[in-house]
Amino acid sequence: MSENLKFCKGCRQTKEINEFFDKNNDMKATCKGCRERNGASKRQKREQIATENITKALITHKENTISFLQLPGIIYEELLVADGIEDSLEDNDIQFTIEKTLLLDTLIEDFSTTQGEEKVYQKIAEKIVNLASEGDKYQYVYHSKAIQQRQKTVSFYY
Repeated sequence: MSENLKFCKGCRQTKEINEFFDKNNDMKATCKGCRERNGASKRQKREQIATENITKALITHKENTISFLQLPGIIYEELLVADGIEDSLEDNDIQFTIEKTLLLDTLIEDFSTTQGEEKVYQKIAEKIVNLASEGDKYQYVYHSKAIQQRQKTVSFYY
């Protein structure tokens, strides 16, 4: 009878031996219930850390925050500063980066009342691309979408 029982180092209870095998049939020191609780706890902790990191990043970039309506002007100004960039852009020889944090509160409110979450993200991306196009006078065509479940991000490629 004791051959079919094992002591769990997690919950400190004696349980049947089949509770200690994982999905690969490896014997573990903790029972299935403890492993599931630990996994859920670790997932919750990872999500909490990710949320805290996003919050810290937003606070850090607050001084760089602009209204989404300022985007065309900022792109235009950056192009003016990058003297002679027009020829390089035409030849696809150069890239430049503008790092700004956009305040999207009013934009989100406009879209969220009428559509689902994924459609809202796409509408926001379209609005940002249109504003960028207004700033640099180039036209962008929607290409594809990528969803990263772990990081909870949706990327739209134009």
